[in-house]
Amino acid sequence: MTKAIFFDVANTLLHKPALMESILVAFKKFGHEIPLSQIKTNHQKLTEEIVFPDETTKEFYLGFNAKLCESLNMEATDSLVNEIFEASKGLEWAAFDDLLVLKELSIPIGIASNWDKSLRTKLKHYFSYDFRWILVSEELGVKKPHSEFFDKMLEASGFEANEIMFVGDSMRLDINPSKNAGMQAVLIDRNNFYSAYNGVKINSMNQLSSLL
Repeated sequence: MTKAIFFDVANTLLHKPALMESILVAFKKFGHEIPLSQIKTNHQKLTEEIVFPDETTKEFYLGFNAKLCESLNMEATDSLVNEIFEASKGLEWAAFDDLLVLKELSIPIGIASNWDKSLRTKLKHYFSYDFRWILVSEELGVKKPHSEFFDKMLEASGFEANEIMFVGDSMRLDINPSKNAGMQAVLIDRNNFYSAYNGVKINSMNQLSSLL
């Protein structure tokens, strides 16, 4: 029986709607006609592979952008990498449109995310919902996918692992480690990136209540 749900945040509850289009524009400025779908796919692959720090820096994103260029078979020149950074910086976060369901859930909800301490303020800005638990990697001193992070979820909630549902968008950071911890892992895959995944998967948060 599910007694609590924990959610990842980045690209699970919050996203940057203008990000992919901004990267597309940067590529076009340098004469690269790359399909938006390909940019999205390669960007998500890199997001799965690269370890993000709790607090990202310009240097981190320049390195990320260089790898994105290389994955698209183009030269990662300093000018192009910087153009992508300038086009992407300062973009606003937004809550996904399918999150009204959170208010309809009858069990307590928690947050468990790799983020810096600013996450608490962001959550208050985008959600009127009062999350029972908010676990932030910078505060905990440990990040997903480390098993200790998931142990801290159990300690905070007081529930057994099999009584907790964990919802996230990353196989590496969310699904595999929560499964290993004995939790009910639910993949949110709005763009069908993991088309071959045979585990529990939803394409919209509106499907969540059917799993409870």
